[in-house]
Amino acid sequence: MINKKAAKDEQGHKIKIFQYEVKKIKKLLPKIFVIGLITQTTAFLFFLFIGKYEEHGKLFSSFIGLISLSTTLAICILSIVGAVFIRKLIVHLYIGNQRARMFLFPIKRSQLFLTKNVSFFLIFLLGSIFSLIVSFIFELLLYAIFNDPQSLSMIVFVHSILIKITCCLLLCSIITLSEIVAVRMQSETVTIITAVINIIGVSNIVVLGALNYTILTFILSVFIALIIGMTLITFTQRIEKTEIL
Repeated sequence: MINKKAAKDEQGHKIKIFQYEVKKIKKLLPKIFVIGLITQTTAFLFFLFIGKYEEHGKLFSSFIGLISLSTTLAICILSIVGAVFIRKLIVHLYIGNQRARMFLFPIKRSQLFLTKNVSFFLIFLLGSIFSLIVSFIFELLLYAIFNDPQSLSMIVFVHSILIKITCCLLLCSIITLSEIVAVRMQSETVTIITAVINIIGVSNIVVLGALNYTILTFILSVFIALIIGMTLITFTQRIEKTEIL
């Protein structure tokens, strides 16, 4: 009976903490949406007009090429923004003596760490996805107005959606890896540095891969996201065993 009551109390604490974290973080939703929408739409317009003067190649002239470039640029910006937010909201709480506060919560340290991450990525992904959906509507209209609307087939539409999903998966992977490395190295600055390094390594691959091998790049991004997700779960065990010196 006592064990059941303790488990029920812990579950109640988890729900309350999750609700509190979501309430605290959801104020970032409009900022994330606006940043993603402006970056994506502006980048698409920029590359669209560059394509008007391109004589050869399809990178700047095809809709998929434009989507690959603009979405990748938007994800690069959102990765930096996400790294800044997660540094402020989570990373700094698990560095140095700040950890003492986190270890006083009435649930396991690993559960608290995961709860904070789930609430953060729930809000961050919602803002990012909404911005990508709205910008996609603008991109379709802009391409139909300034380019050849006849080239917007169902295959192009599906490939474009896959590219955006791919970039969202890589966005979460970049931010999560930045968080893990920063907490592991006990340095807030490392969050931003790791995000920048990951962006440099991923961006070119995403642009070329999404343009020429959309499905393969999507599968690879799913694989990477799963690995990073499992790494985060494994890393929580380190949080559980951490001691304050």
